[in-house]
Amino acid sequence: LERFYQTCERPLIVDCGANIGASALWFATRYARAAVVAVEPEPANFALLARNAQKTEVVPVNGAVAGAPGMLSLIDPGLGSASFRTIASRETPEGVSVRAYTIDELVALVPGSTPFVLKIDIEGAEDDLFRVPSAVMNAFPVVIIELHDWMLPGSASSRSFLRWHSNLNRDLVQSGENTFSISNDGLGA
Repeated sequence: LERFYQTCERPLIVDCGANIGASALWFATRYARAAVVAVEPEPANFALLARNAQKTEVVPVNGAVAGAPGMLSLIDPGLGSASFRTIASRETPEGVSVRAYTIDELVALVPGSTPFVLKIDIEGAEDDLFRVPSAVMNAFPVVIIELHDWMLPGSASSRSFLRWHSNLNRDLVQSGENTFSISNDGLGA
């Protein structure tokens, strides 16, 4: 990972489900040459993320990440500020509407960058995100994801991610609640 980072002129880290920005700020400090895009849909969390990102290279984006652009509803399942979820707007008339960005759109926010790390903690929406992966998503040599089957039993919310991962030349490593999908091609292994 360090060798790949050193070869990139402008590495890109995309933090999906950035909450208040703790991981985005860690990435920005650890990988100082990297551009960091931090995406958070919940308004109060985003306000704190934007404040925390001041005077840094972190680009805060108020929205959600999804497999297709559009609008989603933000819902609070009552599990705390780190557990807000997005669902298709047509599924509920309640909740706050948020813009859904694709990974391609987020990468385009930093022209000339090289995909480096894609961090995903989107409370079960990973099923939608990985349903139709893009070449840009595939270009990230490291994908760090928190899968949410435990939170959404019976939904198979990790199925699309696992299908995506298994169709590529990537290793799967588990560390705590994070699953790492590491490219055997993109890191020069």
